[in-house]
Amino acid sequence: MNLNFKKLKKLIKKEKKAEDIDFFYVPDDGDDNKNKKNHKAKKSRNIFQHFRRRNTLQIIKYLESKNIFNCFFYTDVHNIPLILEQGIKPTGQIKLDPKEEYTVWTYLEHATYLELELGNSTRHYFWKWCTDQKVDLNNLAIISVDVKKLFQTTKLDWELNLETNRIQIYEKISNVAIDWILIKNKKMFNLTKIHAEKQNLKLKVFQGNAGQIII
Repeated sequence: MNLNFKKLKKLIKKEKKAEDIDFFYVPDDGDDNKNKKNHKAKKSRNIFQHFRRRNTLQIIKYLESKNIFNCFFYTDVHNIPLILEQGIKPTGQIKLDPKEEYTVWTYLEHATYLELELGNSTRHYFWKWCTDQKVDLNNLAIISVDVKKLFQTTKLDWELNLETNRIQIYEKISNVAIDWILIKNKKMFNLTKIHAEKQNLKLKVFQGNAGQIII
């Protein structure tokens, strides 16, 4: 599966500047007459929460310094409907209905945590894993996770492994944190777009084949 990520970035048309994320932001509830005291209390709780995640803040600062704003997760394309419904879960948290199936790819999936790859510098390890596991690349789906949304939708501290070029997440990754999905299988591409619309998710779905990117 020859993927042209430069072309994909142009299609996404997102300009992500190397600037600090506003970690102390408190969402506006739309009430112009809200009590300032309550606002201050909310902000204090938010600051305390971020203080407890100092390691995660340091990781994000490091990623910003490398102009990394998205991380990548690889999975079997047939897992996408469940992921769009429930998010990406450590394998120990996945619960299936009697007729549901989920294919575990041990490259990034573990019982108590998930890994996200930071870029293409170590992607050759993934291709080797696919070869060793005899993975059908027609079933490959690449999920891009927005770092800022990931921070906003998780509570536990992350870990960074510079040797593997990955971050470890010790909880579910919300479907809201998904920025885009790249799929080769045309049938699953169309099905994914339907599922994304059904879940009201603001993400982009692309079909990639031999270097060609289709929206």
